[in-house]
Amino acid sequence: MTALDLFREPAQSSRRRGSLRHSREYKVIYVTTFPLFLVAAAMGRLSASATKRPSLLNEARELASATIPMAFMG
Repeated sequence: MTALDLFREPAQSSRRRGSLRHSREYKVIYVTTFPLFLVAAAMGRLSASATKRPSLLNEARELASATIPMAFMG
């Protein structure tokens, strides 16, 4: 073992690979469903009273971030 061996990253464990796979799946689901959340936020704006709210994109982002993780539970 040389001094450089200490700085090399160890081989990825199966737990790390699973985490990366879930991360990729989350991103794919997020990108494909974001337009639906954008439409839902816009429809909510039309049907609700004119109160101060975050921007439409931020509202859709919040909806997606609150809903999508439930797909990975269990």
